[in-house]
Amino acid sequence: MEAGGETYIRDAIAETEGVAGAAGDPIRPTGHEQSVQILIAPGSSFTSSLYRDLKKGRAVEAEHILGTLAVRADAPNVAVPLLKLALVQIRAHHVRVR
Repeated sequence: MEAGGETYIRDAIAETEGVAGAAGDPIRPTGHEQSVQILIAPGSSFTSSLYRDLKKGRAVEAEHILGTLAVRADAPNVAVPLLKLALVQIRAHHVRVR
């Protein structure tokens, strides 16, 4: 947040919610608000296990999580540029680790 990430966080949430909605499983407003508050709260130290593993230089389950979501976005043609960028970055990490 201190680095100016709020817009990107909100956009990433919108991308994933768009995929869920296109799959017939729309996110409820309360779920949306919980995600937003957890991720943009000032001083939040919340991180995903995927990110923690990545920081430690470990291989991560990017294909299972982000890759599957990206494939699901393609079928209904949901634009997910941030998701795809994150996936490419993690794939590059895996290439470096190997």
